[in-house]
Amino acid sequence: GRLTGGISHDFNNILQAVMSYQQLLTMNKTSADPDWHFLAQIGDLTKRATDLVGRLLVFSRKVESSLEPLDMNHEINTIYELLRGTLPKNIVLTLDPSGGPCIIHGDRGQLGQVIMNLAVNARDAMPDGGELKIRSDTVMFEQDRYYRNVRMHAGEQVLLTISDTGQGIERKNLDHIFEPYFTTKEADKGTGIGLSVVYGIIKNHGGFIFCDSEPGRGTTFEICLPRAEEEDVVDAVEDKGDKKTSPRGHETILLVDDEPSLIETGRELFSLLGYSVLTAESGESALAIIERERDDINLVVLDLMMPGMSGEQCLAEIKKIAPAMKVVAVSGYSGATVREDIIRKGAVDFFQKPYLVETLSARIREILDHSGRSS
Repeated sequence: GRLTGGISHDFNNILQAVMSYQQLLTMNKTSADPDWHFLAQIGDLTKRATDLVGRLLVFSRKVESSLEPLDMNHEINTIYELLRGTLPKNIVLTLDPSGGPCIIHGDRGQLGQVIMNLAVNARDAMPDGGELKIRSDTVMFEQDRYYRNVRMHAGEQVLLTISDTGQGIERKNLDHIFEPYFTTKEADKGTGIGLSVVYGIIKNHGGFIFCDSEPGRGTTFEICLPRAEEEDVVDAVEDKGDKKTSPRGHETILLVDDEPSLIETGRELFSLLGYSVLTAESGESALAIIERERDDINLVVLDLMMPGMSGEQCLAEIKKIAPAMKVVAVSGYSGATVREDIIRKGAVDFFQKPYLVETLSARIREILDHSGRSS
């Protein structure tokens, strides 16, 4: 887990650089530009790579689920195109969403990973083609009862069923498929991580997953998740053809990061948004700049993982020099505990890399505007 967390931090720094360069290239373009499609593809691939890092962190228990109201009908429809690009043409993909809402509290990225993992397993089990069917429905348990030898509490559940017509699984292996590193595939075909990740995600969502399979008769996975109230859902429609406008400013920001590429892209992006940008590649140099120019600096964007003086140590020293200084912490590490800890130590907010500049700039604008009203 510790090794995975360290690798994910370094990889998220790389993804942050790629995403920032992509944002620089798209900043003055529209969907009518001939390069727009290719740049949008870079952005999408970066997001997919971010999801992959999240998958590794879920397996290593280094990330918590971020739950929000979701309609599983919408989620399986959204992932349809991605699945079509993953599955060969000799596999028929059938979606059968419920006629009514299937509302849960879930992490969109992690549940997408569950569906993708199970779909990839189904693909591997159907080398000569077949059918993959994804179905959503609701089921009501009037009272506590046992379902597939698991005690289910009374209430309504969302049932997601993913079935294939593949080779099936021998009964002696069914009790072991969710164990880490257990696999019946050839050495170069699988690691045995996928289903253990799926199991961990579903457990984190307060749900259950069951598998029914026989050799030659295919495999069916049933996922039960507690149903949420329909009114909790707020539809969010994303228009990929339009570009979000990042809030602009005129204040001075000190950007502290030991990665030259992130210093370069951060300086360019925030300068284009109207800010004056100072940069430092270490905690020590950041403190020297704050000592000299504390009255002119309105906010610090501080990386937590740097050689020498760490970001946390730097934050503590900043608060000694300028107690009212607004500091937004960023890091390739993730998790609610990281955020809570750094805010408790004096940061006004925390962002996990990779982040979108419009997301960070919107929060910076909010912090600075609030600071201005308070002063």
